Amino acid sequence: MRVDDVFLRVCDTRIVGDSDSNHVIREWQLREGKYEELGTTDEACLLDADQPWKELPRIKATTEKLTLV
Repeated sequence: MRVDDVFLRVCDTRIVGDSDSNHVIREWQLREGKYEELGTTDEACLLDADQPWKELPRIKATTEKLTLV
């Protein structure tokens, strides 16, 4: 079996806060690219979503400070 032109896309959201504060930080990233362009050729890395994420180029990113009411 052969699969060509596989495209990977990861949308990652992280929320960080402190229990003593009424603010949280929200970070959002879009990373995407072709499988052939990844730095690794180890197919086992695709079983763990954190592995390809490290290799994909960041396309967009936002950071927001949110106030909780």
